[in-house]
Amino acid sequence: MRIIVFLLLSATLVASCKSKTNPEDKAILKNSDPKKQADIELVFCLDATGSMSGLIQTAKSKIWNIVGVLADGQNAPKIRLGMIFYRDQGDAFVTKKF
Repeated sequence: MRIIVFLLLSATLVASCKSKTNPEDKAILKNSDPKKQADIELVFCLDATGSMSGLIQTAKSKIWNIVGVLADGQNAPKIRLGMIFYRDQGDAFVTKKF
């Protein structure tokens, strides 16, 4: 029974996420200036629980590669980067404001 409920909820979520393109959005994209510097807000959610300890360094490397590719080029965008970490219960909570 739980599996059926899970599958129905998953199907509902997927169906509700299908996006429909608004014709006005297309017009905005066509009229945008390709030389203008873009602003990108990027957030990564990372599982930092004990079971992922061997993969954290690889994830950090991949994230910095992605940011590096986005920041490379003549008209590099202004990038605001955020990180969300999921930790095990009992791990110390750490936050840093920039």
